Amino acid sequence: MSKPNFAIASLSLGSCLYHSLPTKVEVAASLGYDGLEIFIPDFEAFVDEVRNGAHRQLFPKSFTLPSLSTEALERECAKAITTMADGLGLSLPLFQPIRNFENFRSEEELQAGLDGIERWLKLMEHFRCDLVLVCSNYVPGSPITDDYTFEMYLDAQVHAFTRLGYLAAGYNVRIGYEPLAWGTVIDNWEQVWEVVRRVDLPNVGIILDSYI
Repeated sequence: MSKPNFAIASLSLGSCLYHSLPTKVEVAASLGYDGLEIFIPDFEAFVDEVRNGAHRQLFPKSFTLPSLSTEALERECAKAITTMADGLGLSLPLFQPIRNFENFRSEEELQAGLDGIERWLKLMEHFRCDLVLVCSNYVPGSPITDDYTFEMYLDAQVHAFTRLGYLAAGYNVRIGYEPLAWGTVIDNWEQVWEVVRRVDLPNVGIILDSYI
């Protein structure tokens, strides 16, 4: 029987305020991990550092920062991290977390949420990654009322994740829905499984934290 592959989240290797994403790639490799899960704030911090002139050794000499749009810069940064990780024998199996993808009260709100996630879906091929984690959330106030029941909230989540699943499929990406214990409404695996079961798409599944 082959041994399982083990990855560590870049979040678990220190705050991006003090430890850059390239440093975390190096540390994960030195510790013997097979992969590194990319924490979105770590990647955003890396992009900002590159924009400010850092990490140029990770890019080809032809790399010209002033000519790049934000989307193009993020794409080149994703390629650079992937190349670095590949050179150290690391895969990038997961990109996480997508937050605040819930509590939609209109199609306009849902579309805005989908548009925000599509920004990251466009990068997945450059990370050679096909799995994005979407977590449940703390929602300020209590969205559940006599007029908007838990069942209605769950119906809206089924609709939202169905739309997201079809969108992600266009990028050959899987969506993993993670229940966070501190979520205001969605806070356990049974609720998430109910959403995933009803969505019933091959690229939408459930992700569990062992501590929850």
